[in-house]
Amino acid sequence: MANWKKVIVSGSQAELNSLSLDTALTVANGGTGASTLTDGGVLLGSGTGAVTALGQATNGQLVIGSTGGDPVLSTLTEGTGVTITNTAGGIEIAAAGSGGTVTEVDATGTVNGITLTTSPVGGITGIGTVTLGGTLSGVDLTSQVSGILPIVNGGTNISSYTTGDILYASSGTALAKLGIGTSGQILAVSSGGIVEWIDNDEGVITEVTTSTTSGIKIANGTGPVVTVDIDLSDLPAAAVNVANDSIAIVDASDANGTKKESIADLATAMAGAGLSATSGVLSTTLNPTISASIYTGITGDVSITAAGVSSVNSVQANSVALGTDTTGDYVQNLVAGSLIDLQNNSGEGATPTIDVDLTEAAAATIVAGDNIIFLDGGATGVESKGSINDVAALFAGDGLTATGAVIAVDYGSSANDAVEGNTTITINGTTNEVEISSGAASQALGGAPSYTIGLPDDVTIANDLRVLGDLEVSGTASFKHSENLDIADKFITLSSGSTTPTDGGIIVAQDASGGTQTGEGYGFDASIKRWGVTSSLSNDSGAIVPKDFMVTARASNTAGSVPSVAPIFGGSSAGYGNIHVDTSTEDIYIYA
Repeated sequence: MANWKKVIVSGSQAELNSLSLDTALTVANGGTGASTLTDGGVLLGSGTGAVTALGQATNGQLVIGSTGGDPVLSTLTEGTGVTITNTAGGIEIAAAGSGGTVTEVDATGTVNGITLTTSPVGGITGIGTVTLGGTLSGVDLTSQVSGILPIVNGGTNISSYTTGDILYASSGTALAKLGIGTSGQILAVSSGGIVEWIDNDEGVITEVTTSTTSGIKIANGTGPVVTVDIDLSDLPAAAVNVANDSIAIVDASDANGTKKESIADLATAMAGAGLSATSGVLSTTLNPTISASIYTGITGDVSITAAGVSSVNSVQANSVALGTDTTGDYVQNLVAGSLIDLQNNSGEGATPTIDVDLTEAAAATIVAGDNIIFLDGGATGVESKGSINDVAALFAGDGLTATGAVIAVDYGSSANDAVEGNTTITINGTTNEVEISSGAASQALGGAPSYTIGLPDDVTIANDLRVLGDLEVSGTASFKHSENLDIADKFITLSSGSTTPTDGGIIVAQDASGGTQTGEGYGFDASIKRWGVTSSLSNDSGAIVPKDFMVTARASNTAGSVPSVAPIFGGSSAGYGNIHVDTSTEDIYIYA
Protein backbone atom coordinates (compact mmCIF):
# COMPACT_ATOMS: atom_id res chain seq x y z
CA MET A 1 0.00 0.00 0.00
CA ALA A 2 1.30 3.44 -0.87
CA ASN A 3 2.26 5.85 1.90
CA TRP A 4 4.23 9.06 2.43
CA LYS A 5 8.01 8.70 2.16
CA LYS A 6 10.50 11.40 3.07
CA VAL A 7 12.58 12.93 0.26
CA ILE A 8 16.20 13.67 1.12
CA VAL A 9 17.30 17.03 -0.32
CA SER A 10 20.15 19.40 0.39
CA GLY A 11 19.84 20.76 3.92
CA SER A 12 17.37 18.14 5.19
CA GLN A 13 17.99 15.46 7.81
CA ALA A 14 17.97 11.87 6.61
CA GLU A 15 16.13 9.17 8.53
CA LEU A 16 17.52 5.89 7.14
CA ASN A 17 16.85 2.37 8.38
CA SER A 18 20.15 1.19 6.89
CA LEU A 19 22.97 2.41 4.60
CA SER A 20 25.28 0.23 2.52
CA LEU A 21 28.45 1.60 0.85
CA ASP A 22 30.66 -0.25 -1.63
CA THR A 23 33.76 1.62 -0.43
CA ALA A 24 35.00 3.26 2.77
CA LEU A 25 33.51 6.71 3.46
CA THR A 26 36.33 9.25 3.03
CA VAL A 27 37.44 11.74 5.67
CA ALA A 28 36.32 14.62 3.45
CA ASN A 29 32.76 13.21 3.56
CA GLY A 30 32.75 12.67 7.32
CA GLY A 31 34.11 9.08 7.34
CA THR A 32 37.41 7.51 8.42
CA GLY A 33 38.59 6.34 5.00
CA ALA A 34 39.39 2.95 6.54
CA SER A 35 37.52 -0.28 6.02
CA THR A 36 39.00 -2.03 9.14
CA LEU A 37 40.49 -0.77 12.44
CA THR A 38 42.65 -2.50 15.07
CA ASP A 39 40.57 -3.73 17.97
CA GLY A 40 41.36 -1.47 20.94
CA GLY A 41 43.67 0.72 18.92
CA VAL A 42 43.93 4.50 19.33
CA LEU A 43 42.93 6.30 16.10
CA LEU A 44 45.39 8.74 14.54
CA GLY A 45 44.46 11.46 12.03
CA SER A 46 46.36 11.78 8.76
CA GLY A 47 45.03 15.05 7.28
CA THR A 48 42.57 14.17 4.51
CA GLY A 49 44.01 10.67 4.34
CA ALA A 50 42.50 7.60 5.94
CA VAL A 51 42.56 7.31 9.73
CA THR A 52 45.21 4.85 11.09
CA ALA A 53 45.26 3.01 14.41
CA LEU A 54 48.00 2.23 16.93
CA GLY A 55 48.28 -1.39 18.01
CA GLN A 56 46.46 -2.55 21.11
CA ALA A 57 48.39 -1.24 24.16
CA THR A 58 49.82 -3.61 26.80
CA ASN A 59 49.82 -3.10 30.57
CA GLY A 60 51.27 0.29 31.53
CA GLN A 61 51.69 1.58 28.00
CA LEU A 62 50.86 5.25 27.35
CA VAL A 63 50.46 7.24 24.12
CA ILE A 64 53.61 9.37 24.02
CA GLY A 65 54.20 12.10 21.45
CA SER A 66 57.06 12.06 18.97
CA THR A 67 58.17 15.37 17.39
CA GLY A 68 57.42 15.37 13.66
CA GLY A 69 55.84 11.91 13.70
CA ASP A 70 52.90 9.91 14.95
CA PRO A 71 52.62 9.25 18.70
CA VAL A 72 53.83 5.87 19.93
CA LEU A 73 52.89 3.43 22.68
CA SER A 74 55.53 3.18 25.41
CA THR A 75 55.96 2.55 29.16
CA LEU A 76 57.58 4.81 31.75
CA THR A 77 61.29 4.24 32.59
CA GLU A 78 62.36 3.80 36.23
CA GLY A 79 64.93 6.30 37.61
CA THR A 80 67.30 6.13 40.60
CA GLY A 81 65.39 5.26 43.75
CA VAL A 82 62.13 4.82 41.80
CA THR A 83 60.25 1.59 41.01
CA ILE A 84 57.37 1.27 38.45
CA THR A 85 54.82 -1.53 38.45
CA ASN A 86 52.55 -1.81 35.33
CA THR A 87 49.16 -3.47 35.73
CA ALA A 88 46.09 -3.88 33.54
CA GLY A 89 44.71 -0.35 33.34
CA GLY A 90 47.13 1.06 35.97
CA ILE A 91 50.70 2.25 36.77
CA GLU A 92 52.20 2.23 40.28
CA ILE A 93 55.25 4.49 40.96
CA ALA A 94 57.12 4.11 44.29
CA ALA A 95 60.40 5.23 45.87
CA ALA A 96 63.06 2.57 46.26
CA GLY A 97 64.72 2.21 49.72
CA SER A 98 64.22 4.95 52.46
CA GLY A 99 64.09 7.99 50.15
CA GLY A 100 66.57 10.68 48.90
CA THR A 101 68.84 13.22 50.70
CA VAL A 102 69.23 17.03 50.16
CA THR A 103 72.97 17.66 49.95
CA GLU A 104 73.10 21.49 49.40
CA VAL A 105 70.87 24.63 49.47
CA ASP A 106 71.89 27.76 47.53
CA ALA A 107 69.97 31.10 47.74
CA THR A 108 71.00 34.30 45.94
CA GLY A 109 69.50 37.23 43.96
CA THR A 110 67.93 40.70 44.26
CA VAL A 111 64.42 41.77 43.21
CA ASN A 112 63.17 45.40 43.69
CA GLY A 113 65.84 45.99 46.40
CA ILE A 114 65.07 42.79 48.34
CA THR A 115 68.11 40.41 48.57
CA LEU A 116 68.29 36.69 49.34
CA THR A 117 71.62 35.29 50.65
CA THR A 118 72.85 32.10 52.31
CA SER A 119 75.44 31.62 54.97
CA PRO A 120 77.88 30.11 54.24
CA VAL A 121 78.02 32.04 50.94
CA GLY A 122 78.92 29.09 48.79
CA GLY A 123 75.82 27.17 49.81
CA ILE A 124 74.54 25.35 52.85
CA THR A 125 75.73 21.78 52.98
CA GLY A 126 75.19 21.32 56.63
CA ILE A 127 73.99 23.95 59.06
CA GLY A 128 73.47 27.47 57.64
CA THR A 129 71.18 30.52 57.38
CA VAL A 130 69.00 31.92 54.56
CA THR A 131 68.67 35.75 54.97
CA LEU A 132 66.01 38.06 53.35
CA GLY A 133 67.14 41.72 53.47
CA GLY A 134 67.31 45.06 51.71
CA THR A 135 64.75 47.82 51.12
CA LEU A 136 61.80 47.45 48.75
CA SER A 137 62.17 49.90 45.82
CA GLY A 138 61.42 50.30 42.16
CA VAL A 139 57.96 48.69 42.37
CA ASP A 140 55.93 49.07 39.15
CA LEU A 141 52.45 50.04 40.36
CA THR A 142 50.95 48.91 37.06
CA SER A 143 52.45 45.44 36.67
CA GLN A 144 53.67 44.55 40.17
CA VAL A 145 50.86 45.91 42.37
CA SER A 146 47.19 44.90 42.23
CA GLY A 147 44.09 46.15 44.06
CA ILE A 148 43.24 49.63 45.46
CA LEU A 149 45.54 51.29 48.01
CA PRO A 150 43.55 51.68 51.23
CA ILE A 151 43.50 54.81 53.38
CA VAL A 152 45.53 53.21 56.21
CA ASN A 153 48.37 52.78 53.71
CA GLY A 154 48.23 56.38 52.46
CA GLY A 155 45.72 55.73 49.64
CA THR A 156 42.15 56.93 48.96
CA ASN A 157 40.48 53.52 48.53
CA ILE A 158 38.87 55.04 45.37
CA SER A 159 39.72 53.68 41.92
CA SER A 160 38.06 56.19 39.56
CA TYR A 161 36.88 59.80 39.34
CA THR A 162 34.62 61.99 37.22
CA THR A 163 35.78 65.38 36.02
CA GLY A 164 35.05 67.97 38.73
CA ASP A 165 34.77 65.47 41.64
CA ILE A 166 35.72 66.85 45.09
CA LEU A 167 37.23 64.55 47.78
CA TYR A 168 36.07 64.97 51.37
CA ALA A 169 36.36 62.96 54.56
CA SER A 170 33.06 61.24 55.14
CA SER A 171 34.39 59.89 58.46
CA GLY A 172 37.66 59.67 60.37
CA THR A 173 38.75 56.64 58.34
CA ALA A 174 37.06 57.09 54.97
CA LEU A 175 37.12 59.41 51.98
CA ALA A 176 34.20 60.09 49.60
CA LYS A 177 33.78 62.06 46.40
CA LEU A 178 31.19 64.74 45.61
CA GLY A 179 30.23 65.11 41.98
CA ILE A 180 30.56 68.49 40.29
CA GLY A 181 27.63 70.87 40.84
CA THR A 182 25.73 72.90 38.28
CA SER A 183 26.45 76.46 37.17
CA GLY A 184 25.81 78.99 39.96
CA GLN A 185 25.72 76.47 42.84
CA ILE A 186 27.87 76.91 45.95
CA LEU A 187 29.31 74.55 48.54
CA ALA A 188 27.50 74.30 51.84
CA VAL A 189 27.32 71.99 54.84
CA SER A 190 24.36 69.63 54.86
CA SER A 191 22.26 68.74 57.89
CA GLY A 192 24.33 65.54 58.12
CA GLY A 193 27.56 67.54 58.56
CA ILE A 194 29.10 66.86 55.15
CA VAL A 195 29.61 69.14 52.15
CA GLU A 196 26.95 69.47 49.45
CA TRP A 197 26.11 71.69 46.48
CA ILE A 198 23.20 74.12 46.93
CA ASP A 199 21.65 76.86 44.78
CA ASN A 200 23.08 80.33 45.51
CA ASP A 201 19.86 81.79 46.88
CA GLU A 202 21.13 82.89 50.29
CA GLY A 203 21.07 86.63 51.31
CA VAL A 204 20.91 89.00 54.21
CA ILE A 205 17.11 89.36 53.80
CA THR A 206 15.48 86.20 55.11
CA GLU A 207 11.83 87.27 54.83
CA VAL A 208 9.72 90.19 53.50
CA THR A 209 6.47 90.93 55.35
CA THR A 210 3.91 93.70 55.51
CA SER A 211 1.29 94.82 58.01
CA THR A 212 -2.39 94.15 57.46
CA THR A 213 -4.53 96.75 55.61
CA SER A 214 -1.37 98.34 54.23
CA GLY A 215 -2.40 98.03 50.62
CA ILE A 216 0.70 95.94 49.83
CA LYS A 217 0.52 92.20 49.11
CA ILE A 218 3.59 89.96 49.56
CA ALA A 219 3.98 86.61 47.75
CA ASN A 220 6.76 84.10 48.58
CA GLY A 221 8.15 86.37 51.27
CA THR A 222 10.89 83.90 52.28
CA GLY A 223 12.35 83.96 48.79
CA PRO A 224 14.28 83.40 46.81
CA VAL A 225 11.92 85.35 44.50
CA VAL A 226 9.68 87.77 46.42
CA THR A 227 6.67 89.33 44.65
CA VAL A 228 5.32 92.69 45.90
CA ASP A 229 1.96 93.99 44.57
CA ILE A 230 -0.25 96.97 45.43
CA ASP A 231 -3.69 95.81 46.62
CA LEU A 232 -5.99 98.84 47.08
CA SER A 233 -8.84 96.57 48.15
CA ASP A 234 -6.80 95.77 51.28
CA LEU A 235 -6.80 99.42 52.45
CA PRO A 236 -9.14 100.37 55.36
CA ALA A 237 -12.28 102.39 54.63
CA ALA A 238 -12.31 106.14 55.54
CA ALA A 239 -14.44 109.26 54.92
CA VAL A 240 -13.10 111.60 52.23
CA ASN A 241 -12.10 115.08 53.40
CA VAL A 242 -12.11 116.93 50.08
CA ALA A 243 -10.42 119.98 51.58
CA ASN A 244 -7.45 118.15 53.09
CA ASP A 245 -7.16 114.61 51.62
CA SER A 246 -4.90 113.72 48.68
CA ILE A 247 -4.85 111.06 45.94
CA ALA A 248 -2.05 109.37 44.02
CA ILE A 249 -1.54 110.43 40.41
CA VAL A 250 0.77 109.60 37.49
CA ASP A 251 2.53 112.87 36.62
CA ALA A 252 2.73 112.99 32.81
CA SER A 253 4.88 116.13 32.94
CA ASP A 254 7.47 114.33 35.08
CA ALA A 255 8.20 111.13 33.11
CA ASN A 256 4.93 109.60 34.39
CA GLY A 257 6.29 109.47 37.92
CA THR A 258 3.93 108.64 40.79
CA LYS A 259 3.01 111.77 42.81
CA LYS A 260 0.34 112.84 45.26
CA GLU A 261 -2.16 115.62 44.72
CA SER A 262 -4.84 117.11 46.99
CA ILE A 263 -8.49 116.54 46.14
CA ALA A 264 -9.03 120.28 46.43
CA ASP A 265 -6.46 120.91 43.69
CA LEU A 266 -8.11 118.23 41.53
CA ALA A 267 -11.53 119.94 41.90
CA THR A 268 -9.99 123.32 41.01
CA ALA A 269 -8.40 121.82 37.88
CA MET A 270 -11.74 120.27 36.82
CA ALA A 271 -13.83 123.46 37.32
CA GLY A 272 -14.61 124.70 33.80
CA ALA A 273 -16.97 127.35 32.43
CA GLY A 274 -19.97 127.87 34.72
CA LEU A 275 -18.29 126.05 37.61
CA SER A 276 -16.12 127.13 40.50
CA ALA A 277 -14.20 125.09 43.13
CA THR A 278 -13.78 126.02 46.80
CA SER A 279 -11.88 123.63 49.12
CA GLY A 280 -12.67 120.75 46.82
CA VAL A 281 -16.40 121.55 46.38
CA LEU A 282 -17.73 122.39 42.86
CA SER A 283 -20.61 124.86 42.36
CA THR A 284 -22.32 126.46 39.31
CA THR A 285 -22.00 130.09 38.34
CA LEU A 286 -24.72 130.17 35.58
CA ASN A 287 -27.47 131.80 37.68
CA PRO A 288 -26.23 132.70 41.12
CA THR A 289 -29.63 134.15 42.14
CA ILE A 290 -31.60 130.91 41.57
CA SER A 291 -30.65 127.77 43.35
CA ALA A 292 -30.65 124.33 41.73
CA SER A 293 -33.62 123.30 43.88
CA ILE A 294 -35.82 125.85 42.11
CA TYR A 295 -35.01 124.38 38.67
CA THR A 296 -35.99 120.93 39.79
CA GLY A 297 -39.44 122.16 40.80
CA ILE A 298 -40.53 123.50 37.31
CA THR A 299 -42.95 121.13 35.49
CA GLY A 300 -45.71 121.38 32.86
CA ASP A 301 -45.43 121.62 29.06
CA VAL A 302 -41.65 121.93 29.59
CA SER A 303 -39.67 120.12 32.35
CA ILE A 304 -36.58 121.89 33.71
CA THR A 305 -33.99 120.41 36.08
CA ALA A 306 -30.81 121.82 37.52
CA ALA A 307 -29.07 120.76 34.32
CA GLY A 308 -31.56 122.73 32.17
CA VAL A 309 -34.54 121.79 29.93
CA SER A 310 -35.00 118.01 30.05
CA SER A 311 -38.14 117.54 27.86
CA VAL A 312 -41.06 119.25 26.01
CA ASN A 313 -44.18 117.51 27.32
CA SER A 314 -46.97 118.91 25.05
CA VAL A 315 -47.74 121.35 22.19
CA GLN A 316 -51.06 123.18 21.80
CA ALA A 317 -53.28 121.58 19.18
CA ASN A 318 -53.10 123.11 15.65
CA SER A 319 -50.45 125.52 16.87
CA VAL A 320 -47.91 124.37 14.22
CA ALA A 321 -48.70 125.38 10.62
CA LEU A 322 -47.08 123.32 7.87
CA GLY A 323 -45.00 125.50 5.62
CA THR A 324 -45.15 128.35 8.16
CA ASP A 325 -43.95 126.88 11.43
CA THR A 326 -42.04 124.04 9.69
CA THR A 327 -39.35 123.74 7.06
CA GLY A 328 -38.69 121.01 4.48
CA ASP A 329 -40.93 119.00 2.05
CA TYR A 330 -44.32 117.50 2.97
CA VAL A 331 -47.29 115.84 1.20
CA GLN A 332 -50.76 117.16 1.80
CA ASN A 333 -52.91 114.96 -0.52
CA LEU A 334 -52.53 111.66 -2.55
CA VAL A 335 -54.61 111.10 -5.71
CA ALA A 336 -54.95 107.63 -7.34
CA GLY A 337 -54.06 107.58 -11.03
CA SER A 338 -54.49 104.86 -13.70
CA LEU A 339 -54.03 101.26 -12.40
CA ILE A 340 -53.29 102.66 -8.85
CA ASP A 341 -55.25 101.85 -5.67
CA LEU A 342 -54.91 103.91 -2.43
CA GLN A 343 -55.73 102.89 1.16
CA ASN A 344 -55.56 104.89 4.46
CA ASN A 345 -55.34 108.12 2.48
CA SER A 346 -56.92 110.46 5.03
CA GLY A 347 -56.76 111.42 8.67
CA GLU A 348 -54.06 112.78 10.91
CA GLY A 349 -51.32 110.20 11.53
CA ALA A 350 -52.57 107.95 8.70
CA THR A 351 -50.16 105.61 6.81
CA PRO A 352 -51.19 105.53 3.13
CA THR A 353 -50.73 102.30 1.08
CA ILE A 354 -50.19 102.49 -2.70
CA ASP A 355 -50.84 99.34 -4.85
CA VAL A 356 -50.66 98.66 -8.57
CA ASP A 357 -53.97 97.14 -9.80
CA LEU A 358 -53.54 95.59 -13.29
CA THR A 359 -57.17 94.40 -13.29
CA GLU A 360 -58.16 97.98 -14.11
CA ALA A 361 -56.33 97.72 -17.47
CA ALA A 362 -58.59 97.56 -20.58
CA ALA A 363 -58.59 94.33 -22.70
CA ALA A 364 -56.61 94.46 -25.97
CA THR A 365 -54.97 92.12 -28.53
CA ILE A 366 -51.16 91.78 -28.40
CA VAL A 367 -49.61 92.41 -31.80
CA ALA A 368 -46.13 92.93 -33.15
CA GLY A 369 -44.72 96.18 -31.87
CA ASP A 370 -46.50 96.03 -28.46
CA ASN A 371 -44.40 96.29 -25.30
CA ILE A 372 -44.33 94.57 -21.91
CA ILE A 373 -42.84 95.73 -18.55
CA PHE A 374 -40.06 93.69 -16.99
CA LEU A 375 -37.28 93.98 -14.39
CA ASP A 376 -33.97 94.43 -16.15
CA GLY A 377 -31.36 92.61 -14.05
CA GLY A 378 -33.43 90.09 -12.11
CA ALA A 379 -35.61 90.47 -9.02
CA THR A 380 -33.71 93.58 -7.92
CA GLY A 381 -33.32 95.02 -11.44
CA VAL A 382 -34.58 98.24 -12.95
CA GLU A 383 -38.14 98.50 -14.26
CA SER A 384 -37.95 98.57 -18.06
CA LYS A 385 -40.11 97.90 -21.11
CA GLY A 386 -39.44 95.61 -24.07
CA SER A 387 -41.20 94.84 -27.36
CA ILE A 388 -43.09 91.60 -28.04
CA ASN A 389 -40.85 91.21 -31.11
CA ASP A 390 -37.79 91.06 -28.82
CA VAL A 391 -39.49 88.51 -26.59
CA ALA A 392 -40.25 86.25 -29.59
CA ALA A 393 -36.65 86.51 -30.83
CA LEU A 394 -35.42 85.62 -27.31
CA PHE A 395 -37.61 82.49 -27.16
CA ALA A 396 -36.68 81.24 -30.66
CA GLY A 397 -34.01 78.59 -30.03
CA ASP A 398 -32.56 75.86 -32.30
CA GLY A 399 -35.06 74.81 -34.98
CA LEU A 400 -37.21 77.95 -34.48
CA THR A 401 -37.26 81.33 -36.28
CA ALA A 402 -38.95 84.54 -35.01
CA THR A 403 -40.37 86.95 -37.62
CA GLY A 404 -41.88 90.03 -36.01
CA ALA A 405 -43.67 88.56 -32.98
CA VAL A 406 -44.39 85.17 -34.68
CA ILE A 407 -42.26 82.04 -33.95
CA ALA A 408 -42.21 79.34 -36.66
CA VAL A 409 -40.60 75.84 -36.87
CA ASP A 410 -37.60 75.43 -39.20
CA TYR A 411 -38.09 72.46 -41.53
CA GLY A 412 -35.21 70.94 -43.48
CA SER A 413 -32.46 68.31 -43.48
CA SER A 414 -29.77 70.25 -41.67
CA ALA A 415 -28.81 70.05 -38.00
CA ASN A 416 -31.46 71.52 -35.62
CA ASP A 417 -34.11 71.43 -38.41
CA ALA A 418 -37.49 69.73 -37.90
CA VAL A 419 -38.97 67.07 -40.19
CA GLU A 420 -42.47 67.57 -41.57
CA GLY A 421 -45.10 64.91 -40.98
CA ASN A 422 -45.47 64.02 -44.68
CA THR A 423 -41.78 63.11 -44.93
CA THR A 424 -41.41 59.38 -45.57
CA ILE A 425 -38.83 56.95 -44.13
CA THR A 426 -37.70 53.73 -45.77
CA ILE A 427 -36.08 50.83 -43.82
CA ASN A 428 -34.63 47.95 -45.79
CA GLY A 429 -33.23 44.66 -44.49
CA THR A 430 -30.01 42.87 -45.47
CA THR A 431 -29.92 39.29 -46.60
CA ASN A 432 -28.72 36.90 -43.87
CA GLU A 433 -28.24 39.83 -41.50
CA VAL A 434 -31.47 41.82 -40.78
CA GLU A 435 -34.98 41.31 -42.09
CA ILE A 436 -37.92 43.80 -42.07
CA SER A 437 -41.51 42.61 -41.73
CA SER A 438 -44.95 44.07 -40.90
CA GLY A 439 -45.72 47.25 -42.88
CA ALA A 440 -44.63 48.91 -46.09
CA ALA A 441 -40.98 49.66 -46.54
CA SER A 442 -41.71 53.41 -47.09
CA GLN A 443 -44.00 55.18 -44.54
CA ALA A 444 -44.71 58.83 -43.59
CA LEU A 445 -43.29 60.01 -40.26
CA GLY A 446 -46.53 61.81 -39.41
CA GLY A 447 -48.54 58.62 -39.92
CA ALA A 448 -47.00 56.73 -36.93
CA PRO A 449 -44.81 54.36 -39.01
CA SER A 450 -44.45 50.80 -37.69
CA TYR A 451 -41.79 48.21 -38.55
CA THR A 452 -40.80 44.80 -37.22
CA ILE A 453 -37.05 44.25 -37.32
CA GLY A 454 -35.63 40.79 -36.68
CA LEU A 455 -32.90 38.30 -37.51
CA PRO A 456 -33.29 35.68 -40.26
CA ASP A 457 -32.88 31.99 -39.52
CA ASP A 458 -29.35 32.11 -40.95
CA VAL A 459 -27.33 35.15 -39.86
CA THR A 460 -24.07 36.27 -41.40
CA ILE A 461 -21.97 38.92 -39.62
CA ALA A 462 -19.14 40.24 -41.74
CA ASN A 463 -17.22 42.00 -38.95
CA ASP A 464 -16.98 41.78 -35.14
CA LEU A 465 -19.92 40.70 -32.94
CA ARG A 466 -20.00 41.85 -29.33
CA VAL A 467 -22.52 40.15 -27.02
CA LEU A 468 -23.07 42.03 -23.75
CA GLY A 469 -25.37 39.41 -22.23
CA ASP A 470 -25.20 35.62 -22.17
CA LEU A 471 -24.52 33.69 -25.39
CA GLU A 472 -26.12 30.26 -25.44
CA VAL A 473 -25.23 27.85 -28.27
CA SER A 474 -27.49 24.80 -28.49
CA GLY A 475 -25.60 23.21 -31.37
CA THR A 476 -21.90 22.88 -32.11
CA ALA A 477 -19.85 26.05 -31.73
CA SER A 478 -17.00 26.22 -34.26
CA PHE A 479 -14.36 28.96 -34.33
CA LYS A 480 -12.60 29.32 -37.67
CA HIS A 481 -9.88 31.58 -39.03
CA SER A 482 -8.73 32.50 -35.49
CA GLU A 483 -5.21 32.03 -34.19
CA ASN A 484 -5.97 32.79 -30.51
CA LEU A 485 -9.10 32.88 -28.36
CA ASP A 486 -9.31 35.69 -25.79
CA ILE A 487 -11.71 35.04 -22.91
CA ALA A 488 -12.28 37.72 -20.30
CA ASP A 489 -13.98 35.32 -17.86
CA LYS A 490 -11.74 34.10 -15.02
CA PHE A 491 -13.17 30.58 -14.95
CA ILE A 492 -14.42 28.18 -17.66
CA THR A 493 -17.04 25.60 -16.66
CA LEU A 494 -16.75 22.29 -18.51
CA SER A 495 -19.44 19.60 -18.33
CA SER A 496 -21.81 22.40 -17.31
CA GLY A 497 -25.03 21.10 -15.79
CA SER A 498 -23.53 17.83 -14.56
CA THR A 499 -24.83 16.65 -11.17
CA THR A 500 -22.59 13.58 -10.85
CA PRO A 501 -18.79 13.17 -11.20
CA THR A 502 -17.74 13.13 -14.86
CA ASP A 503 -14.62 13.45 -17.01
CA GLY A 504 -13.69 16.63 -18.84
CA GLY A 505 -10.76 18.47 -20.28
CA ILE A 506 -9.05 20.18 -23.22
CA ILE A 507 -7.81 18.65 -26.51
CA VAL A 508 -5.10 20.18 -28.69
CA ALA A 509 -5.98 18.75 -32.11
CA GLN A 510 -3.22 16.97 -34.00
CA ASP A 511 -5.22 15.08 -36.64
CA ALA A 512 -8.68 15.14 -38.21
CA SER A 513 -10.83 12.59 -39.97
CA GLY A 514 -14.09 14.02 -41.21
CA GLY A 515 -15.72 15.82 -38.33
CA THR A 516 -13.66 13.99 -35.73
CA GLN A 517 -10.42 15.43 -34.42
CA THR A 518 -7.82 13.71 -32.22
CA GLY A 519 -4.93 15.18 -30.33
CA GLU A 520 -3.10 15.66 -27.05
CA GLY A 521 -5.56 15.76 -24.16
CA TYR A 522 -5.40 17.31 -20.69
CA GLY A 523 -8.31 16.40 -18.46
CA PHE A 524 -9.82 15.19 -15.21
CA ASP A 525 -10.37 11.46 -14.67
CA ALA A 526 -13.38 11.34 -12.34
CA SER A 527 -12.97 7.58 -11.67
CA ILE A 528 -9.74 8.18 -9.71
CA LYS A 529 -10.29 11.91 -9.07
CA ARG A 530 -7.03 13.08 -10.68
CA TRP A 531 -5.81 15.32 -13.50
CA GLY A 532 -3.73 13.78 -16.24
CA VAL A 533 -2.58 13.87 -19.88
CA THR A 534 -2.95 11.40 -22.74
CA SER A 535 -2.43 11.13 -26.51
CA SER A 536 -4.82 10.48 -29.40
CA LEU A 537 -7.86 11.68 -27.47
CA SER A 538 -10.88 12.15 -29.74
CA ASN A 539 -13.11 15.22 -29.49
CA ASP A 540 -16.15 12.95 -29.35
CA SER A 541 -14.77 10.94 -26.43
CA GLY A 542 -16.84 10.81 -23.29
CA ALA A 543 -13.95 9.99 -20.95
CA ILE A 544 -10.19 10.30 -20.55
CA VAL A 545 -7.73 7.60 -19.48
CA PRO A 546 -4.53 9.48 -18.54
CA LYS A 547 -1.16 8.01 -19.42
CA ASP A 548 0.62 10.40 -17.03
CA PHE A 549 -0.73 12.32 -14.07
CA MET A 550 -0.29 15.86 -12.79
CA VAL A 551 1.62 16.09 -9.49
CA THR A 552 0.07 18.27 -6.79
CA ALA A 553 1.85 19.76 -3.77
CA ARG A 554 0.17 20.36 -0.45
CA ALA A 555 1.63 22.15 2.60
CA SER A 556 0.61 21.89 6.25
CA ASN A 557 2.17 21.72 9.70
CA THR A 558 2.67 18.09 10.70
CA ALA A 559 5.15 19.01 13.47
CA GLY A 560 7.92 16.83 12.04
CA SER A 561 5.71 13.75 11.71
CA VAL A 562 4.96 11.79 8.55
CA PRO A 563 1.65 13.01 7.01
CA SER A 564 -1.24 10.71 7.95
CA VAL A 565 -3.79 11.75 5.30
CA ALA A 566 -3.66 10.43 1.73
CA PRO A 567 -3.47 12.95 -1.18
CA ILE A 568 -6.71 14.67 -2.18
CA PHE A 569 -6.16 14.00 -5.89
CA GLY A 570 -5.90 10.26 -6.53
CA GLY A 571 -6.47 9.27 -2.89
CA SER A 572 -4.77 6.34 -1.26
CA SER A 573 -5.03 4.11 -4.35
CA ALA A 574 -4.04 6.49 -7.17
CA GLY A 575 -2.25 9.40 -5.47
CA TYR A 576 1.22 8.20 -6.49
CA GLY A 577 3.82 10.94 -7.01
CA ASN A 578 2.00 13.73 -5.15
CA ILE A 579 4.08 15.82 -2.72
CA HIS A 580 3.51 17.07 0.83
CA VAL A 581 5.64 19.78 2.57
CA ASP A 582 5.79 20.01 6.38
CA THR A 583 5.77 23.80 6.99
CA SER A 584 7.25 23.39 10.48
CA THR A 585 10.44 21.59 9.31
CA GLU A 586 10.35 22.20 5.52
CA ASP A 587 10.71 18.41 5.05
CA ILE A 588 9.36 17.01 1.74
CA TYR A 589 7.39 13.78 1.40
CA ILE A 590 6.33 11.90 -1.75
CA TYR A 591 3.37 9.51 -1.90
CA ALA A 592 4.56 6.14 -3.21
